[in-house]
Amino acid sequence: RRHRILPLALDAERVLIATSEPLALEWLADVQHLSRRRIELALINPLDLHRYTMEFFGVTQSVRGARSDARSTEPNAGLPSFEQLVELGRAGDVNADDHHIVHIVDWLLQYAYEQRASDIHLEPRREAGRMRFRIDGVLHKVLEVPPSVMTAVVSRIKVLGRMDLAERRRPQDGRIKTRSPGGREVEMRLSTMPTAFGEKCVMRIFDPDSAFKSIEQLGFSPEEAAGWSALVERPHGIVLVTGPTGSGKTTTLYSTLKR
Repeated sequence: RRHRILPLALDAERVLIATSEPLALEWLADVQHLSRRRIELALINPLDLHRYTMEFFGVTQSVRGARSDARSTEPNAGLPSFEQLVELGRAGDVNADDHHIVHIVDWLLQYAYEQRASDIHLEPRREAGRMRFRIDGVLHKVLEVPPSVMTAVVSRIKVLGRMDLAERRRPQDGRIKTRSPGGREVEMRLSTMPTAFGEKCVMRIFDPDSAFKSIEQLGFSPEEAAGWSALVERPHGIVLVTGPTGSGKTTTLYSTLKR
C-alpha cells in the first residue's frame, strides 16, 4: 500500500505488478530480489488501484480470520471434507454466518458482476478450494481459500438460496435474487453437487438487461453486423448459434428477435 502497487500475476519467470506511479520504482529492486523473477509493470488508474487494493486485502484478511476462527473452534478443521461427511455429527462446520464468511461472499458476488462473469464456480480440493469466474465462455481462477473456508462459503450461499444446509450428499438447486452495484435486480441460479472433498457449487448469473441488447451492443464489427443481419432476414432456412457456456448465445438470439 505504501508504494501504491498491486501484484496481478505470478509464474515461474515473472511477476506482473500494477502501479499508478511508474516513475517511482524504489521498491523494484527489493521485490525482484525477494521473488527471484523478472518484474513487469502495468499502469493502472490511482482510484482503481486504491479500490482493488482495499478489496483484495480485505478479502485476504477475511479468509485468514475465518481460517483462524475455524482452527480455534474445530479440532478437525483440517480434515478433508469427504472424511468430515463420514464423521458427520462429530466434526463441526465453520459458521456460515461468521462475519468473515459474509464479507467473502458479498465481495465474490459483487466482483463477479463487475467482471461480467456469467458463472461462478466454487470447487473444493484437498489442499485448497478454488473460486473461478466464467467470462466470455472461459474460466478464470480468482481466489484460492483453505478447505474449511470453502465449506463455509458454500454453506453461506446455500443459506441465501434457501437450500437444505444439512443435506450434503445429494445435488440441490436454489435461487438468489440480489441487486447489482448499480441497483438493478439480478437473479442467480444455484446448483450444488457432492464431490470427494466437499460440495461443489455453480452459480449462473442472469442479468435481465443483458438479454435485451441491440445488435450494435453485441460487439460485432460493421462487416459482421451486416453479414448477421443478412442471414437472419432471409425468408427461409436455419441460423445455428453455437458456443461454450456463457459465451452469449441466448443474448445474441434475444437481441436478434427484439430487432
